[in-house]
Amino acid sequence: MNQKEDNDCILLSRFKSGDDSAFKLIYFKYSDQLFAYGYRIIKDEADCIDVVQDLFAWLWENRQHLEITNLRSYLFTAVKYQLTRKIITGRKHSEILAQLTAINCFPTTDQALDLKELQDVIRDFVCSLPPKAKEIFVLSRENYLPHKEIAKKLGISENTVRNHLNVTLRKLRIYIGKIIYWIIFLFFFL
Repeated sequence: MNQKEDNDCILLSRFKSGDDSAFKLIYFKYSDQLFAYGYRIIKDEADCIDVVQDLFAWLWENRQHLEITNLRSYLFTAVKYQLTRKIITGRKHSEILAQLTAINCFPTTDQALDLKELQDVIRDFVCSLPPKAKEIFVLSRENYLPHKEIAKKLGISENTVRNHLNVTLRKLRIYIGKIIYWIIFLFFFL
């Protein structure tokens, strides 16, 4: 563990016990970095400020129940997650797509064909899933529903949703890995 992580562990320990001076130190140490990170993603000052402020408010309210091993990673991951949700569920979705169109970030024809082939492979894999796993995967990856909403919609627990997705994604990685293996094999040996 390096000096920076050591200091964070001490601050985190004090913060979890309710020390507001430790909370302020964490805030002043990371808030500007988190804002800059968020701004690079969505280029909206107000949204970035909201996300960072909401994160720190949530941290304070939930400080006693947090199990954080790396404070810096936790904070940056939380900001990334909140911004992703904001993009998917908010007005930012269409704005970001418009920006991508304006700067021509869409794939070339060859890349689009490769992407379509990969999508076909994934679609074939999804069709082979058991009905419940298939439904959960589609709701999560195609409809972008969070675990909580999927669980509520299907009348199952969030853990069940999480477990189904973990198993399905593990199987998908293996499935794609086998296809890549055979492609490489055929390319080099035929």
